[in-house]
Amino acid sequence: MSLRLRLTKFSLEVKKMSRNEYMKELELALRRLPKAEREEALSYYNEYFDDAGPEREAEVIEELMQRRVRLRS
Repeated sequence: MSLRLRLTKFSLEVKKMSRNEYMKELELALRRLPKAEREEALSYYNEYFDDAGPEREAEVIEELMQRRVRLRS
């Protein structure tokens, strides 16, 4: 599967994700961090979502996932 096709598929999956799903995945991704660091990171992202408001939830998830993709490249 080409990189473009994988990224397109990834983008489509991102749009279906809710805030709760994103936060659960983030928590799983951070599970190896010490508890205090993990909780601090989760708190940061919860505040990020709160500041954006529920009407921008999908937009925030897409933005965060795009950052994640860029960091992996």
